[in-house]
Amino acid sequence: MRGNYNSCQTMPANRLNSDRVVLTEEKLSSLRAHIERTGITIPALLKGHKEETKGITYKIVYDWLTGRIKTADANHYETLIKIFEKFPDLNEEYIYVSQEIVKTLQREKARSGVSTKKLFQEAEIIPEGLTAVHAENIVRDLTKKTRHSYLEFLINEWKKQPDSIPRIPITPEILTKMLGEKERTGIGPMALLRDTKKVRPRGLTTSIIDSWLEGRTTSARKDHLDFALDRWQKLPTQRRQDKTNVSSKIPDTV
Repeated sequence: MRGNYNSCQTMPANRLNSDRVVLTEEKLSSLRAHIERTGITIPALLKGHKEETKGITYKIVYDWLTGRIKTADANHYETLIKIFEKFPDLNEEYIYVSQEIVKTLQREKARSGVSTKKLFQEAEIIPEGLTAVHAENIVRDLTKKTRHSYLEFLINEWKKQPDSIPRIPITPEILTKMLGEKERTGIGPMALLRDTKKVRPRGLTTSIIDSWLEGRTTSARKDHLDFALDRWQKLPTQRRQDKTNVSSKIPDTV
């Protein structure tokens, strides 16, 4: 046992785990230089790259930069450096976000009905460094300065979107008509939409129709209402003997 103990003592006392690095002044200077060069703060970087920086927090990096911690997870440090290296220098590409630009973005967003999140999900090419969070801050007039390329992207992408589908109020007359058709045919929302996945308007669900019939929704997309009413009106009137087999009367297509 004593021999084993002595052999352990021969290991260097300051040896690091293979997955950690010493935060030398050179490494810290490199990180600070990237922050200064890009103008991107650590919180902003982490927020825009959540998947890549999983496990890294602002406090961890703050402790590095203030010298409170002398070593770091090697993967954490290398990940931050690699992300920073993708960003260009903070230069004249940055411009002030004028009120005119903000109003243009807000107007196009409202016209199209496309959220910032959806815009990013459907965009084919997104400028490096631009995130949905930053874009939403621009639209909400919470960011005063950003890259010119970001603004061009947002304006162009929203302008490409078609007008949003209009909503119309569910008047007492429309509600009475729907309830009448439901009663006449004996067909409820679930049976009405059965086998219509390929032909019904996108976004129309049984829960939406339920909310109309129960008066929980005061407006609806016009194409949704038109589809539901048209489908009900094409169904035959329910006969008493058919009450136990109403779903069999529903056609496969509209």
